[in-house]
Amino acid sequence: PAIAAPKLAVGKILVADPELNDTEYASTVILLLRYGPEGAQGMILNDKTEVPVSRTLPDIREAAATEASVFYGGPETRRFLALLRAQTKPEGAEQVSPDVYMISSKKLLQDTLAARATPAVFRVYVGYAQWERGTLDRQVADGAWHIYQGDADLVFDATPETQWNRMVRSLESRIAKLF
Repeated sequence: PAIAAPKLAVGKILVADPELNDTEYASTVILLLRYGPEGAQGMILNDKTEVPVSRTLPDIREAAATEASVFYGGPETRRFLALLRAQTKPEGAEQVSPDVYMISSKKLLQDTLAARATPAVFRVYVGYAQWERGTLDRQVADGAWHIYQGDADLVFDATPETQWNRMVRSLESRIAKLF
């Protein structure tokens, strides 16, 4: 089970509160990719589409070899990013949390697809979530998000479509035990 982690930082997992009214982020689980004084960026982990990677990346020949689906990473849809689960940092990747790396270059994306990485260790996302300076901090203070320590098992959850429900039930169970 995930362990509650009170501070925002790169690699933390945000779980939307059941009362969150924001239609874009309701029922989401988000991995923080960047966090600092200028704002924050994250990737929705639990919104797998039915669209194949090969259809969204037609200019990457290696994409045709995978049957994996693209994930919707957030409303800022002007670019593709990928997450890779690996024990060693690939050249050109950016470490997000232990054993989790962000891929933003076309070359590394091609190389990883050519290696026939499976969805258990490699996922492609269209878009990302973004917050302006102080916005995410205010939302957390208002109770819109619950913060968890990120790890590769949460990022590469085998059933992302039920991930939010399971994490919220776990949170509610812990709260009930306090009373």
